[in-house]
Amino acid sequence: MDHLIDSDKDVSLLRQKGIIENWMGEDKEVASLFNKIGNGVGVYSNFYYSEEFKKAVEHCEKPWNKMKANLLHNYFSSPWVGVGASTVAAIILLILTAMQTILTFTGPVKK
Repeated sequence: MDHLIDSDKDVSLLRQKGIIENWMGEDKEVASLFNKIGNGVGVYSNFYYSEEFKKAVEHCEKPWNKMKANLLHNYFSSPWVGVGASTVAAIILLILTAMQTILTFTGPVKK
């Protein structure tokens, strides 16, 4: 769990999805607990999910996936961002369509 939880935002997400329950109070306390609980403990390297864990780490370390995650996290974290981007795209398409219609009726430009 220490690999999944680094901050109170991680705890909040896992709690909202029903993966963990927080009976301690604040999410910061839970994050601190998970970050400190494994200090000084050796890990058996051949555990059941070791291959899946390695694949997940490899996936996250690829530069393209890091950039994509950064873009999604920083610029598309709110559902309203998509609405704003869709509105801008719709306005641009409307302007281009109007220009095409006007140029179709006026005919080609003559020199």
